[in-house]
This record gives sequence, C-alpha cells and structure tokens, in this order.
Amino acid sequence: MTERVAVLTGADGGLGRAVAERLSKDGFSLTLGYHPGSDPVRCADRQIAVATDVTREDDVAQLITTAVESFGRIDAVVTLAGVMEQTLIDGLDLATWNQTLAVNLTGTFLCIKAAAEELRKAAGTVVTIGSQLGYTGGINCAAYTASKAGVSGLTRALARELGPEVRVNCVAPGPITTPMTAEHATPEWVAQKTRQLVMGRFGVPDEVASAVSWLVGDEASYVTGQTIHVNGGGAMP
Repeated sequence: MTERVAVLTGADGGLGRAVAERLSKDGFSLTLGYHPGSDPVRCADRQIAVATDVTREDDVAQLITTAVESFGRIDAVVTLAGVMEQTLIDGLDLATWNQTLAVNLTGTFLCIKAAAEELRKAAGTVVTIGSQLGYTGGINCAAYTASKAGVSGLTRALARELGPEVRVNCVAPGPITTPMTAEHATPEWVAQKTRQLVMGRFGVPDEVASAVSWLVGDEASYVTGQTIHVNGGGAMP
C-alpha cells in the first residue's frame, strides 16, 4: 500500500483521527478534510489538510483537486464527516433536520461524486460511515437515523453504479466513545445504550478504523455494496 492515496473527511473528529492514523500506518498518503475552525490530526509524513465544509460543493471539489495535485491519484475515499442532534420530533426544527441530512447524507454524496473519476482510474474504493441507528431506529434522533439509513442505501446504489472498477462499502458503528457521543453521555444515556449491547460496553475508534482498513485493502477485493456492523452486537441485521 506504500503508493496509495486516501481522502478522508471529518479528520478532526474522533473516528476521523483514528482512521487517519490507521491508514497512515497502512502506508497511505493522506488528504484530510476537516471542519473549518477545527484542527486535523497530524499522523503522516505525506499528508495534506484542507478545511472542508462537506455541504459545499466547491469545498469538496477543492479537497479532491488538492489530493490529485499533491499525490497524483486517489485510491480510497472515506466519508467520516457527521453531526448528530438529539431531539424528539416535536422539538425537531427544519433547520436542524436539513443540516443533519446535508452533512451526513448530502456530504457523502458530494464527496463520492467529486472523486468518482479519479477512483475509476485507480480501481479504487469508497467507505461510507453509517450507523447502527440506521437499522434499529433511535429515539430523540430522527434526523440522524434517517441520514444514516440514507447513507446505507446510497452505498448499495453506488456499488452497483461504480462497479466493477470501484468498490463501495459502508461501516455502521454502534455506540463509540468519541467527542460526538461524549456530548450526550449522561450516566443514564450510557447505561441505556450499553444494556442493548451483547459486548456490554461502548466501542473505541480503533475498532472502527480496523474495519475501514480491511475494506480499503486488497483482502476485501471481492466485497462491495456491503455494510460492516461494528456495534458490539447491538444490531444483527
């Protein structure tokens, strides 16, 4: 993998940092998209960081252009940028709904669309990030659940459309200890979540990164259109 290039969004988040560090260890050169105003992880000698709002088509286009201009190719795209608001539907306003779908679903679409030509040239691969909640549903998070269910459907559609040259798969985590989940981690919330898990604990970002590493690697060369559930047994679809 020493000559391969990966583009990541959400590289300033907990999962993004773990995936960036793992792919760097795997030998990828990295182009890291991070939310403007945040700081991306520094984990590779061959690394470029680009402030990217994934809801803005021009930002996404610049991220992809920078990757190609810097490294000459794109072998993998991992769409990690995401947001989650916890609100019952009675209090869920349209702005929050639209922003959640814009980041989680439309942002995924924009990144894959922008990179599709380069991925075809390289016979590359895409890993999207879904969620256990996209399969089980979740109280207080209708927008997030809908957006992640959409990511899983988009993954299957694009696996058919971009194959056989490009493989497209999804990793759907269960509860993972990240800054995003820490915002909601009251003792009651954590207890309620862990009761639903066979493993009886939250996952850690490195466990998700391992699944991403496998999917972008040669050992998964016959895997496309699939969702890998890294959820401690919280859902078994």
